[in-house]
This record gives sequence, C-alpha cells and structure tokens, in this order.
Amino acid sequence: MNESPPSSFSPTAIGVLAHLRLLETKRDLKRRLHWKLTLTKRLYQSGRSKREIIDLYLFLDWLIFLPQDFQQSYNAEMTHFEEERKMKYVSSIERQGIEKGLQQGLQQTSHIALRYLAKEFGDLDMATTAAIKRLPLDRLTVLSNVMFEFKSASELATWLSQNANAESVALSN
Repeated sequence: MNESPPSSFSPTAIGVLAHLRLLETKRDLKRRLHWKLTLTKRLYQSGRSKREIIDLYLFLDWLIFLPQDFQQSYNAEMTHFEEERKMKYVSSIERQGIEKGLQQGLQQTSHIALRYLAKEFGDLDMATTAAIKRLPLDRLTVLSNVMFEFKSASELATWLSQNANAESVALSN
C-alpha cells in the first residue's frame, strides 16, 4: 500500500486510511507518529483549500491520538515543516485552541465514563474516580471501549490497576 493518499483522495478515503494506520500502529507509537506526520504533511501538500485542510487536520488529529511526549514531537516536526514551506495552515494559537478543546473533550469523556460505570456498578469511591479522571486520553479511549465488557466492579478495578498506575483501586457498593 502507498505511504500516503494521493491528493485526489476524498475526505472519506483519507479517514479510512488514517483509521487503518491507527489500527496498524496500535502498539507501535513511533510508527503511529510517523504515519500521523506523513498523512498531515501529505494533506498540507494536497492542493486543497485552507478550510478543507484545517477540517481534515482536525479530524486526523482527533483520530490519530498520540501520548503527550509523542504529540510534542509531532508539534515540533509540523512547526518546522510549516516554517520551511511558509504554510501556516494551523497557527500555534489555533493549535493551543485545539489542545484546549481536546482537554475539554477528555474531561467530558471521563465524565461520561464515570456516569456509565456508576450506573453499572453503583457509586465509585474517590480513588477509582480520581484514577479515571487522571487517565491520559489514550487510556481513557481504551477504557471507553472496554468498559462495556466489564462484568463486575472488580474487573474495572483490575483494569485500572493495570492501566492507570493506581496503587490500589477499590470500589464501594
């Protein structure tokens, strides 16, 4: 398969390719960083309008999540790429706004997960609630996918202890 989509790919095709790359790099964050950079740079070079590029960039940025240290590398590389080509499609202020929006989305996602889990297993204790609120976006995304499979509160506690670096996570009933 080609490294990146041709500029003629539709937004849907770009989304599908990005999703495939996300699945491909599930456990390889260096490759995920590579693909996010490749797809974003290719998007910038596609000849699309600034509005289309920004909209597709926001989608790619949401879909291909990177942990903070990898995101910092991504931001530095993209800043360099933009400066070399004098093409600031997404300014640093817009990036800060995007980061703020992502942070708000993270808070909203943790709130929804907490509401579902409390409904499913009863009131969660403060340690469990705090552990869920501290989850980085990549772990919270995983939790939001697997929480429907938990059959008991102890399964949630086990998952949190393995994924949240929590020393002891207990649930009250």
